[in-house]
Amino acid sequence: MEKSKEIVSKIIKTIHDIRKQKGYSNEAMAMDLGISTSAYNKMERMEASISLERFVKIKEILNVPYSEFFDSTVKSVYQQDLKDNSIGHCEVQTLYQENREVYEKLLCAKDEQIALLKSMLEKQ
Repeated sequence: MEKSKEIVSKIIKTIHDIRKQKGYSNEAMAMDLGISTSAYNKMERMEASISLERFVKIKEILNVPYSEFFDSTVKSVYQQDLKDNSIGHCEVQTLYQENREVYEKLLCAKDEQIALLKSMLEKQ
């Protein structure tokens, strides 16, 4: 149970930090959420719990991805969008295909050389 409280505490702190970064006051957040300022303050102080629906609404108000609220170490270590990843993957596949074609041509040339050398040996 202590682990879940720690996780919730980190999420609440992240909400608080993002809210401050974006210049939202407690009053503005409360109004956008349709609750009183004191109710919102209780949520940030962890004196009242946040429902899943309210969390989703907070995420929408702050206009940040869900990943901002979870495991901050991941976002600082790796940031690459799917488009970049897909292009890189296609380039690797293309290089693999080109290398495979060159490899097959070299094998074919080797087989032709062996056949030529065998025919030369048979003539002697």
